Amino acid sequence: QQLTEGGVLGRALASVDAALQRVADLQPKDAHSATRGLSSALFAAEGAVSGLQRAASETAASRPAGMAIPTGDDISTLVDEDVRNNIVELRLCLERCVFIMRAEEGEAAQATSGEDRKEEELSVGAVVEVSGLTSSAEQGLNGQKGQLERYDEALGLWQLRLAVSGTRLLLGEDLVAGLRRSGAAAGLSPRGRSRSPRRLGNVRSLMQITQDAAADGDYVLVHHVVAWTGADAKPSPS
Repeated sequence: QQLTEGGVLGRALASVDAALQRVADLQPKDAHSATRGLSSALFAAEGAVSGLQRAASETAASRPAGMAIPTGDDISTLVDEDVRNNIVELRLCLERCVFIMRAEEGEAAQATSGEDRKEEELSVGAVVEVSGLTSSAEQGLNGQKGQLERYDEALGLWQLRLAVSGTRLLLGEDLVAGLRRSGAAAGLSPRGRSRSPRRLGNVRSLMQITQDAAADGDYVLVHHVVAWTGADAKPSPS
């Protein structure tokens, strides 16, 4: 039995040693830099320690009551209750390290995506997709693509010309998404028209939208712009 215990515990302990050595090798040189792969190494170490904890607990449970630990047997001391408590503490510490590392990686990823978004700020000529309209009369517009024509600073709204129907809408910045740099990438010609005007799909005319709104007791605000001068390409910084 002692040989079997030593084999199981020995293999588990060897896995922990190797995993912790990997963590030590990947430790950052200073407090402000994280080594690539450290998060994965910590996760692997936490798994190895969990395996050791499980092996020690199962071995302790299978031992006859009152069985003494052989003197000088370092492996068998892993079944000692105090040692097993230390293993639990080590696992919890590694879990916290994994949590912190992954949180930092998530923040870094958000910062990177935020920088990408800054490079794709809304501007006149940008191709966007309508999203977030909740009114029953307007939900059919969600998913349609168009081109931003101007920004109305007085209203704080973007004027968007839909690609297929040519309908112009005034929308808040939170209602346009899917920004693309190239009109061709969204199937738009330079004038903002669809290359396949016959493929109307679920596109509805402004009259149909108005009729549906009236039937549901809703209303549609139509802001008709005849001409403008001095249109801003983007909102002025507040």
